[in-house]
Amino acid sequence: MSRRRISPRVDLIFKEILADPARLLDFLNGVMAPTVLVEVQVLNPEIPKDRMDQKAIVLDVAAKDEKGRRYQLEMQVVAHSFLKERMLSGWSHVYAQQLEKGQDYTELQPAISIWLLEEALWTEGPAMRRFQVRSEEHTSELQSPCNLV
Repeated sequence: MSRRRISPRVDLIFKEILADPARLLDFLNGVMAPTVLVEVQVLNPEIPKDRMDQKAIVLDVAAKDEKGRRYQLEMQVVAHSFLKERMLSGWSHVYAQQLEKGQDYTELQPAISIWLLEEALWTEGPAMRRFQVRSEEHTSELQSPCNLV
């Protein structure tokens, strides 16, 4: 009997592979180079709703490193027409959910959203792209913790 391989692109398998902190650390160090992470903690991937009428969000993998930076990792097989908006929405929730009531905004740490796509979103240019929130007119960033990879 031949053994069939299960693709790591299958959501459940992707989550299982990166649920191991050692594997996740290796993966993040590969993607984030030259930045070197020392430790990573896997977090609950469910982002609680603030209101009953709000859309529920469950990330594939959520993590936090030793400096408090937050990570969202997503595997996406189909590049839906609304995927760019979904990427930015997910990132904003990961960024915003850090603060508890009464915490100061200066305690916010970078939020990094990493999406692995089977289909390309852009037809030209590099496969790996890094985005940040910045001014159109100047090179100044609004906030350095805004990263989509």
